Amino acid sequence: MKQCSLFMTIAMLASLLLTPAHAESYADQIADGGGWTMTASNGRQMTLTLNPDGTGQMRFGLIRRSLNWRESGDSICLAGMPDGERCVTFAPIEGGGFASISGSAADRQMVLRR
Repeated sequence: MKQCSLFMTIAMLASLLLTPAHAESYADQIADGGGWTMTASNGRQMTLTLNPDGTGQMRFGLIRRSLNWRESGDSICLAGMPDGERCVTFAPIEGGGFASISGSAADRQMVLRR
């Protein structure tokens, strides 16, 4: 019985030591303060910048919109949109960048690239 308990303790300690303390989420990678070219499925492009402090900006030509963002599970929720808060889940794509894989029915697929 003691051997089983000792084995379990060693196994738990090993798993804690071998697991990274913090795996970077996609939101951490996107919200790095750098500008992303965001292309909608209709071909329109704008620049999206999300800062680590939860603020950000969208630019479309001469139009700029300040926004706030937050991470919600696997999604990035953008507040300050004309139709209220919008939450979108992104996944990495081949060649670098991210594509939206979920969101409200009104969302069109968006691709973020640098």
